[in-house]
Amino acid sequence: MNVPDLLRSLALDPADLKPAPRRPANAQDAAERLGPEPLPCAACGTPARSTRIVDTLSHGRRWLDLCRDCMLATADRTRPTAPIAATLDVLRDAAEEAGVIARVLVDPPKGRHRVQVMANLERYRVTLTTGGAVVMQGSWSIRETGERKFRSWIGSYGSMPGARVTLAEQSADETWTELKAWPDSAA
Repeated sequence: MNVPDLLRSLALDPADLKPAPRRPANAQDAAERLGPEPLPCAACGTPARSTRIVDTLSHGRRWLDLCRDCMLATADRTRPTAPIAATLDVLRDAAEEAGVIARVLVDPPKGRHRVQVMANLERYRVTLTTGGAVVMQGSWSIRETGERKFRSWIGSYGSMPGARVTLAEQSADETWTELKAWPDSAA
């Protein structure tokens, strides 16, 4: 909100505000201004909780002391918006880095997008089979854990007749891709 609109929304005349220094104010200036004795809010007269300097066109730099309610009522709520595609790219990359699956849900009647993030507890799956039948299976969200279990299952169950241990990864489209197999598929 620009200064004239801000002052107009609070029904304030810049001539009624105290003059402020020409130099930029810092947090210490504001703390000293609010000091031990509360200043009245420029708009409603209740104790001020915040202060800042505004540049007025006709009266120069002035202190604007506001209570909590007046400050919140005039807070600029506009935010720069990023294109939805850029936002989704950032979310996808962050989810991939964190090892979770994120799905974008769209509410078509309202045109809103919502992101649902779920820990993919079944992203890495280790399977033990003998004679083509699944004997044991486990899933983990972290690849290193899946690889450690893959190695330990080979050590623990590799001596079973016809034993085969595989490590597979689930992709975002929920298909499984075999990463490793023991004994090696090519052998």
